[in-house]
Amino acid sequence: MEKKFKIDILTPTEKFFSVEGGMIVARTCNGEIGIMSGHLPLVAAIATGPMKIFADGEWLTVLLSEGFMMVNRDRTVVLVDDAKWPQEI
Repeated sequence: MEKKFKIDILTPTEKFFSVEGGMIVARTCNGEIGIMSGHLPLVAAIATGPMKIFADGEWLTVLLSEGFMMVNRDRTVVLVDDAKWPQEI
């Protein structure tokens, strides 16, 4: 069984999405990065593009504007100007 961690995506106007997930793959200014439960603490700049979230046995894709990601061992918070589901575009 995969270890889960809290994933929150926040914009200036709303809490866009919150889930207990097993992994995220995000695009940073230095390339893609994978985050799983227990990851060492990290702050990274997020580049515009898709972020993939593995939760409830499936991969979800959310499109993000640039922003920042703060990673702790049991929680990841993504702060961006805008976030959309692909079907909203």
